[in-house]
This record gives sequence, structure tokens and C-alpha cells, in this order.
Amino acid sequence: MNVNEAINLLDNISIPQRIEKVSWQNSMTRILAEDIVADHDFPPFNRVMMDGFAFRYNDWLNGKRSFKIQGFIGAGDNPEHLTPGECIEIMTGASLPHCFDCVIPNEKIILGDDEICIPEDHVPILNHHVHIKGTDYQKGTVLIAKGTQITALHIAVITSCGYSEVSVYQLPKIAIVSTGDELVAIDETPLPYQIRMSNGHALQMLLQSYSREISVFHWKDNFDEMSLHMDDLHEFDILVFTGGVSKGKKDYMPQIWENAGFTKRIHGIQQKPGKPIWVGHNENQILFGLPGNPVSALTCAIVYVLPWIRKNIGQSIAAERIEIIAPYPTNEKLDLLLPVVYTHDHWEILKNNGSGDLIGFSNAQGIVRVPKKSQENDAQILFDYFPAR
Repeated sequence: MNVNEAINLLDNISIPQRIEKVSWQNSMTRILAEDIVADHDFPPFNRVMMDGFAFRYNDWLNGKRSFKIQGFIGAGDNPEHLTPGECIEIMTGASLPHCFDCVIPNEKIILGDDEICIPEDHVPILNHHVHIKGTDYQKGTVLIAKGTQITALHIAVITSCGYSEVSVYQLPKIAIVSTGDELVAIDETPLPYQIRMSNGHALQMLLQSYSREISVFHWKDNFDEMSLHMDDLHEFDILVFTGGVSKGKKDYMPQIWENAGFTKRIHGIQQKPGKPIWVGHNENQILFGLPGNPVSALTCAIVYVLPWIRKNIGQSIAAERIEIIAPYPTNEKLDLLLPVVYTHDHWEILKNNGSGDLIGFSNAQGIVRVPKKSQENDAQILFDYFPAR
């Protein structure tokens, strides 16, 4: 199975998708599970766009140049109380009374004690400086589509349409499990044959904004204890493991997962790094088994885990492709998943010391897939791009 085949297979794996109502104050960055529909026309009335005076266009057309000022309307005033007259003073944002159809700005008129004069060299235009009711959007129009990630700019639309609450896709509860006897906590000093745990913490930060709750665990390489710990994970929607997925003597995890009722869908992808990745699911959960090597684990999380979560919470994801200028490495048998960085107005493969170079990898902005048996190195080509966000 190659990378594209694995991605297509993942597209067809789903777990129950839940929807919840949240207040507009708590909706930032969430994914809409409903369309936001206009409950009124935009603008909702003939809105005046300049401070000035409103009058009837036909009066001017028929030769009238002086107009008696009959009243004043400000933004938020009810225009219906006004007795129709020759003209009124009016403010920006006010509702234009139905008896008028033209506005002239203050700086274009000659103001008298109780009248205005329109200079002969000024030519008014019908509905000039008037934002006509419903010309932007009409009542019933979908203003923000389901599947949109809510930003601060969307909040203005949501609240203006009267949505005190919105329906959003519920974020999943995620468990991250790092396995291995060699791992110790951050605040411990590792012995010469140990390392501090980094996978779990990096994955936690990568997935944090896409979860309602995320927990990190460390399991020692003990088959019986690991098997018992699986019973502690039923409350989580997504399980992400690192380590124990290959064919070593202590790589117990695939057997433990299948014993726990997970159906294997992927075990091994023709890629480098991260070839032994495992993916399975049961009725309510999906499980990603990533390699223990930190670079491999993070690479697989960026290419597979993160896009799957975004899709499962309803986020519309457009495929991204970027141009990499040759030379770039290729492999005859494996797709290469390579870290990239944008520098000097172009994308380039990040120089590092291989899949063990966690320090060099930390500068990556994302991953590109270089297909096996790729084009010649003197060509320019667009590559599938997976952002690390």
C-alpha cells in the first residue's frame, strides 16, 4: 500500500460524529455543523452612507434647487414618524424615509438658516449615497456554509443574524500513549541507555486545538500490563500510540489492539519514514499506531492523523500542492515523506541528518510526499503538501 492508497482508505473510515450547541462566545475556531442563514435582508433598510440631506430626486430634476429643512433623522431613529417635506438632515447609518430617494453630502450644499441650496454645478444621482435594502444579501441566503471554521470575522455575521448559539461538530477526546521501557519523564535525568519522552508531548501540542480533551500516557513494554491498560481507554474517541508497531521482540501492540477488538485496516505503508504505521478501528474509536522514532511519529501524525481528525470534525480541507525545485531525493521503492521549509520565496527540502534528527526536523513547516520513481531531478514538480498545523 502506498501513501495515496492509505489516505484514500482513511477517507472511508469514520467514527460517530457528534454535534453540540455552543454559545457564540465559545464558538471561535470551531467547525460549523449548520449553515448560518440571513434572518433579514442586508442591509435591512435603505441605509444612508453619508452625513447630509435627503430629498426627492424628481424635485431636483424638475428644476428645484432650494429645499426647506423639515427635520432630522439619526442612526437608529424611526423614519416613519417624519412628516414628508422638501428635505431632511440625515446621518450616516440612518434609515432613509420612503419619501426620499437621494442624499447629498454636507460638503456639497450651501446651508442657510432653514434651507439648503444645491449648487448648479452639482449633479445629484438617483439613490446616490444610499445602500439599498437587500442589495448585499436577501433574507434566507446562506451567509456562512456548514463546515466552515469560525473566525472572529464570522462572529459579526453570526451575531447579526441572531444566533446566540450555533451548532458545531463536537471535538474528539484523544488519548496519546507512548510505549517503551527506554522512556523517562521530562524532569528526570535519563541513564545512558534511556531518553526523555518527547513523542507524547509533541503530539499533544499538534492535536490540542482539535480536541475537547487530550491525555498523555506512558506504558512500559509489558504485554499483560498493556493489555489491561486498553480497558482504560474506552472513553476516548481517538487513540494515538507511538512505538511497538514493528516486528521486534517487544513490539506487542498490533496483537494487543486486535485482542482488544480493533479491526486492522493498515499495517505498513510503502513510505520512508514511518513504514510500519498501523491503523484500525472499532465501532466507536479509531486507533493510529505510529512508530516510536520521534521524526517518524510526527511525520505520520502530520500526514495521516491530523488530516483525518480535521475531516472527522467537519472541517473542509482543500488538497495542497507546492513546487519544489530540483534536486530532491527519490527512492525506487518507497514514497518519501520529507520535511520542508519556505525560505527565500520558495519551498525547499529541509536539510537534516535523517529520521533520527529531531533537532533539524523541528524547523519544518510541513511534509511533502515525493513519489517513488519520481521525475528527473532537473524538473520542477508539484508535490502533495501536508502542513504541520
